[in-house]
Amino acid sequence: SPGALASLEAESPGGRDAGEAEGPAVVDWYVVHTWADDPGAKEAALARAARSFHAAHGRAPRVWMDALCPDPALISRERLARVPVHLCRSRGLLLLAGPALASRLWPVIELYLWHCLGGEAAAVHVEPVCRADAEGGAEDAQAIVASFDTFHVMYAQSSREAARDALVRAVELARVAHVNEVVRGHVAAVRAAVAERRLALRQAAEAGKARGPAPPVGGPQAAADV
Repeated sequence: SPGALASLEAESPGGRDAGEAEGPAVVDWYVVHTWADDPGAKEAALARAARSFHAAHGRAPRVWMDALCPDPALISRERLARVPVHLCRSRGLLLLAGPALASRLWPVIELYLWHCLGGEAAAVHVEPVCRADAEGGAEDAQAIVASFDTFHVMYAQSSREAARDALVRAVELARVAHVNEVVRGHVAAVRAAVAERRLALRQAAEAGKARGPAPPVGGPQAAADV
Protein backbone atom coordinates (compact mmCIF):
# COMPACT_ATOMS: atom_id res chain seq x y z
CA SER A 1 0.00 0.00 0.00
CA PRO A 2 1.19 3.60 -0.50
CA GLY A 3 1.47 4.16 3.28
CA ALA A 4 3.86 1.30 3.95
CA LEU A 5 5.95 1.91 0.84
CA ALA A 6 6.21 5.69 1.22
CA SER A 7 9.58 5.33 2.96
CA LEU A 8 11.12 3.55 -0.05
CA GLU A 9 12.62 5.06 -3.17
CA ALA A 10 12.28 2.71 -6.12
CA GLU A 11 14.60 2.78 -9.11
CA SER A 12 13.04 3.69 -12.43
CA PRO A 13 12.58 0.66 -14.70
CA GLY A 14 14.22 2.59 -17.53
CA GLY A 15 17.72 2.71 -16.03
CA ARG A 16 20.62 1.59 -18.16
CA ASP A 17 20.66 -1.16 -20.74
CA ALA A 18 21.37 -4.76 -19.73
CA GLY A 19 24.99 -4.50 -20.83
CA GLU A 20 25.76 -1.37 -18.81
CA ALA A 21 26.57 -2.66 -15.34
CA GLU A 22 29.77 -0.66 -14.89
CA GLY A 23 29.90 2.32 -12.56
CA PRO A 24 28.99 2.73 -8.88
CA ALA A 25 26.03 0.99 -7.29
CA VAL A 26 22.83 2.94 -7.74
CA VAL A 27 20.57 1.19 -5.22
CA ASP A 28 21.02 0.27 -1.57
CA TRP A 29 19.11 -3.03 -1.75
CA TYR A 30 18.10 -5.51 -4.35
CA VAL A 31 14.94 -7.01 -2.82
CA VAL A 32 14.59 -10.81 -2.90
CA HIS A 33 11.05 -12.03 -2.21
CA THR A 34 8.39 -14.38 -3.49
CA TRP A 35 4.83 -13.66 -4.50
CA ALA A 36 3.87 -16.89 -2.67
CA ASP A 37 4.35 -15.32 0.78
CA ASP A 38 1.57 -13.42 2.55
CA PRO A 39 1.39 -9.94 0.94
CA GLY A 40 0.37 -8.15 4.13
CA ALA A 41 3.18 -9.70 6.18
CA LYS A 42 5.64 -8.98 3.37
CA GLU A 43 4.57 -5.36 3.16
CA ALA A 44 5.02 -4.99 6.93
CA ALA A 45 8.50 -6.55 6.69
CA LEU A 46 9.46 -4.16 3.89
CA ALA A 47 8.27 -1.21 5.97
CA ARG A 48 10.30 -2.39 9.02
CA ALA A 49 13.43 -2.72 6.89
CA ALA A 50 12.89 0.79 5.49
CA ARG A 51 12.50 2.25 9.00
CA SER A 52 15.64 0.46 10.17
CA PHE A 53 17.62 1.81 7.20
CA HIS A 54 16.31 5.34 7.74
CA ALA A 55 17.27 5.22 11.42
CA ALA A 56 20.82 4.19 10.51
CA HIS A 57 21.38 6.45 7.48
CA GLY A 58 18.98 9.37 7.90
CA ARG A 59 17.32 8.81 4.53
CA ALA A 60 15.01 6.39 2.74
CA PRO A 61 16.61 3.32 1.14
CA ARG A 62 16.76 3.21 -2.63
CA VAL A 63 15.69 -0.26 -3.76
CA TRP A 64 15.19 -2.42 -6.82
CA MET A 65 12.22 -4.76 -6.49
CA ASP A 66 10.32 -6.40 -9.33
CA ALA A 67 6.99 -5.42 -7.76
CA LEU A 68 8.00 -1.74 -7.65
CA CYS A 69 10.19 -1.46 -10.77
CA PRO A 70 8.36 -3.47 -13.43
CA ASP A 71 9.21 -3.21 -17.10
CA PRO A 72 6.10 -4.40 -18.95
CA ALA A 73 8.04 -4.62 -22.22
CA LEU A 74 10.07 -7.60 -20.95
CA ILE A 75 9.04 -11.25 -20.79
CA SER A 76 10.14 -13.51 -17.91
CA ARG A 77 13.26 -14.85 -19.65
CA GLU A 78 14.39 -11.29 -20.47
CA ARG A 79 13.83 -10.17 -16.88
CA LEU A 80 15.86 -13.15 -15.68
CA ALA A 81 18.74 -12.19 -18.00
CA ARG A 82 18.83 -8.73 -16.40
CA VAL A 83 18.97 -9.95 -12.79
CA PRO A 84 22.83 -10.00 -12.68
CA VAL A 85 22.89 -6.40 -13.92
CA HIS A 86 20.57 -5.20 -11.17
CA LEU A 87 22.55 -7.19 -8.57
CA CYS A 88 25.82 -5.61 -9.72
CA ARG A 89 24.28 -2.18 -9.24
CA SER A 90 23.20 -2.93 -5.66
CA ARG A 91 25.14 -2.29 -2.46
CA GLY A 92 23.27 -4.99 -0.61
CA LEU A 93 20.51 -7.54 -0.64
CA LEU A 94 17.24 -7.30 1.29
CA LEU A 95 16.02 -10.84 1.87
CA LEU A 96 12.30 -10.85 2.71
CA ALA A 97 12.40 -14.32 4.21
CA GLY A 98 8.95 -15.82 4.47
CA PRO A 99 7.85 -19.46 4.82
CA ALA A 100 7.60 -19.89 1.04
CA LEU A 101 10.78 -18.09 -0.09
CA ALA A 102 13.19 -21.04 -0.13
CA SER A 103 10.63 -23.19 -1.97
CA ARG A 104 10.60 -20.90 -5.01
CA LEU A 105 13.27 -21.23 -7.68
CA TRP A 106 13.41 -17.58 -8.78
CA PRO A 107 14.48 -16.07 -5.42
CA VAL A 108 16.86 -19.00 -4.86
CA ILE A 109 18.63 -18.15 -8.13
CA GLU A 110 18.75 -14.46 -7.16
CA LEU A 111 20.40 -15.36 -3.85
CA TYR A 112 22.85 -17.69 -5.59
CA LEU A 113 23.76 -15.09 -8.22
CA TRP A 114 24.51 -12.56 -5.48
CA HIS A 115 27.10 -14.99 -4.13
CA CYS A 116 28.54 -15.73 -7.60
CA LEU A 117 28.94 -12.04 -8.38
CA GLY A 118 31.01 -11.49 -5.25
CA GLY A 119 28.25 -10.17 -3.03
CA GLU A 120 29.17 -10.39 0.64
CA ALA A 121 27.04 -12.22 3.18
CA ALA A 122 27.46 -9.25 5.53
CA ALA A 123 25.63 -7.07 2.97
CA VAL A 124 22.52 -9.30 3.12
CA HIS A 125 19.83 -7.87 5.41
CA VAL A 126 17.31 -10.51 6.45
CA GLU A 127 13.79 -9.35 7.33
CA PRO A 128 11.41 -12.16 8.38
CA VAL A 129 7.98 -12.23 6.79
CA CYS A 130 5.76 -13.41 9.66
CA ARG A 131 2.16 -12.94 10.63
CA ALA A 132 1.60 -10.18 13.17
CA ASP A 133 0.00 -12.27 15.93
CA ALA A 134 2.28 -14.08 18.37
CA GLU A 135 0.98 -17.59 17.65
CA GLY A 136 0.96 -17.23 13.86
CA GLY A 137 4.26 -15.38 13.91
CA ALA A 138 5.92 -18.16 15.92
CA GLU A 139 4.59 -20.76 13.48
CA ASP A 140 5.91 -18.80 10.50
CA ALA A 141 9.25 -18.24 12.23
CA GLN A 142 9.77 -21.97 12.72
CA ALA A 143 8.85 -22.64 9.09
CA ILE A 144 11.29 -20.00 7.82
CA VAL A 145 14.28 -21.35 9.76
CA ALA A 146 13.44 -24.95 8.79
CA SER A 147 13.15 -24.01 5.10
CA PHE A 148 16.73 -22.68 5.07
CA ASP A 149 18.18 -25.28 7.42
CA THR A 150 16.92 -28.21 5.33
CA PHE A 151 17.01 -26.49 1.94
CA HIS A 152 17.48 -28.57 -1.20
CA VAL A 153 17.09 -26.96 -4.61
CA MET A 154 15.45 -30.08 -6.06
CA TYR A 155 12.30 -29.18 -4.10
CA ALA A 156 12.21 -25.55 -5.29
CA GLN A 157 9.48 -24.78 -7.81
CA SER A 158 8.76 -22.08 -10.35
CA SER A 159 5.38 -20.72 -11.38
CA ARG A 160 6.93 -18.72 -14.25
CA GLU A 161 6.65 -21.23 -17.07
CA ALA A 162 8.46 -19.04 -19.58
CA ALA A 163 11.58 -18.89 -17.39
CA ARG A 164 11.41 -22.35 -15.77
CA ASP A 165 13.72 -24.07 -18.25
CA ALA A 166 16.31 -21.30 -17.93
CA LEU A 167 16.15 -21.49 -14.13
CA VAL A 168 16.57 -25.26 -14.12
CA ARG A 169 19.47 -25.00 -16.57
CA ALA A 170 21.13 -22.40 -14.34
CA VAL A 171 20.95 -24.81 -11.39
CA GLU A 172 22.39 -27.63 -13.47
CA LEU A 173 25.32 -25.49 -14.59
CA ALA A 174 25.95 -24.23 -11.05
CA ARG A 175 25.83 -27.74 -9.58
CA VAL A 176 23.02 -28.64 -7.21
CA ALA A 177 25.29 -29.19 -4.21
CA HIS A 178 26.82 -25.73 -4.54
CA VAL A 179 23.41 -24.03 -4.76
CA ASN A 180 22.33 -25.90 -1.62
CA GLU A 181 25.50 -24.85 0.19
CA VAL A 182 25.08 -21.17 -0.69
CA VAL A 183 21.42 -20.99 0.38
CA ARG A 184 21.99 -22.96 3.60
CA GLY A 185 24.91 -20.63 4.34
CA HIS A 186 22.39 -17.92 5.23
CA VAL A 187 20.65 -19.99 7.91
CA ALA A 188 22.53 -18.35 10.81
CA ALA A 189 21.49 -14.85 9.71
CA VAL A 190 17.93 -16.05 9.10
CA ARG A 191 17.79 -17.70 12.52
CA ALA A 192 19.05 -14.52 14.26
CA ALA A 193 16.57 -12.27 12.42
CA VAL A 194 13.70 -14.64 13.15
CA ALA A 195 14.61 -14.81 16.87
CA GLU A 196 14.60 -11.01 17.01
CA ARG A 197 11.21 -10.87 15.32
CA ARG A 198 9.71 -13.51 17.61
CA LEU A 199 10.91 -11.51 20.63
CA ALA A 200 9.25 -8.36 19.26
CA LEU A 201 5.97 -10.21 18.69
CA ARG A 202 6.09 -11.72 22.18
CA GLN A 203 6.75 -8.33 23.77
CA ALA A 204 3.89 -6.77 21.80
CA ALA A 205 1.53 -9.53 22.94
CA GLU A 206 2.57 -9.11 26.58
CA ALA A 207 2.13 -5.33 26.34
CA GLY A 208 -1.36 -5.87 24.93
CA LYS A 209 -2.28 -8.14 27.85
CA ALA A 210 -0.96 -5.60 30.35
CA ARG A 211 -3.15 -2.88 28.85
CA GLY A 212 -6.22 -5.09 29.10
CA PRO A 213 -9.20 -5.17 26.72
CA ALA A 214 -10.03 -2.02 24.78
CA PRO A 215 -12.95 0.01 26.25
CA PRO A 216 -16.31 -0.16 24.42
CA VAL A 217 -16.80 2.39 21.65
CA GLY A 218 -18.40 5.46 23.16
CA GLY A 219 -16.89 4.97 26.62
CA PRO A 220 -18.29 3.66 29.91
CA GLN A 221 -21.48 5.72 29.77
CA ALA A 222 -22.36 4.36 26.31
CA ALA A 223 -21.89 0.81 27.59
CA ALA A 224 -24.17 1.48 30.54
CA ASP A 225 -26.89 2.84 28.27
CA VAL A 226 -27.02 -0.33 26.12
